Amino acid sequence: MDNNPPGNVAADFYEKPNYEGERTTYSIYETHDFSPKKIVDLYQSVKVGTGVKVLCWNEPDTDGSYADVRGRQPEIKNLTFNHLSIDDTDTHIVSFKFVDKTSNNSGDYSLTVKLHNSDQRIIYSNEGDYYKIAGKFRASDGEVTTAISVRNVHTGVYLTTGSIYFKWNSDVGSVDIASEDDWPKQLEHQQDGPTKFTITLVSNKP
Repeated sequence: MDNNPPGNVAADFYEKPNYEGERTTYSIYETHDFSPKKIVDLYQSVKVGTGVKVLCWNEPDTDGSYADVRGRQPEIKNLTFNHLSIDDTDTHIVSFKFVDKTSNNSGDYSLTVKLHNSDQRIIYSNEGDYYKIAGKFRASDGEVTTAISVRNVHTGVYLTTGSIYFKWNSDVGSVDIASEDDWPKQLEHQQDGPTKFTITLVSNKP
C-alpha cells in the first residue's frame, strides 16, 4: 500500500484497490479522455489532494450523470466514466434540461450553451426527464456569462441567441442567476436544484 499523501493540487490514481500497484498522478486543470475505455478499466483507487476535486463524466453525454470525487477512495468501482478533470474544489457541474413546449417531438431544436471557461455543449429538446451537462462553474470566478442559442434542427436556422449571467450564492450553496437582461423572449428558465435548470422553449417565432 502507498501511504504517501497526494500533492495538494493533484490526484493519484492506482491500478489496484487500496492504493496498490502502479500510480499515475494528474495535476490541477488537467483533462483526460480515456474513451473507449472507462476510468474503472484503468484504475481501482484514488487519493485526491485537499486543494482539488476530480470531476468525471461521459462523452457523449447520454444521461447527464457525473461524479464529484474528493479525498481518499480505496475502491472506485462506480467510476464508469470516460473523461476526468482535476479542478478547484469550488468548481461545480451545471446541468440543463431543454423542454420544447411548441411540440411534443424529440430533437426538433438544439440548445447550444457556452459557459465561461467551458467547452461548448449542445442539448436537444425533449430528450427525456434528465439533465444534461451544460458546463462547469467556478464559484471564485464571480459573475460569469453563459452564451446560448436555439436552432431549428430541421432547417438549420437559428431561432434566437442570447446570454445569462450566473453567480455563486454562498449562503445556500447554489448557482444563481445574476442577470437575464439578454435572455431571449422565446425561452423561460426555472431553477430545479443548486446547479440544475430547466430551459423551456415557449415560442418558435423569431
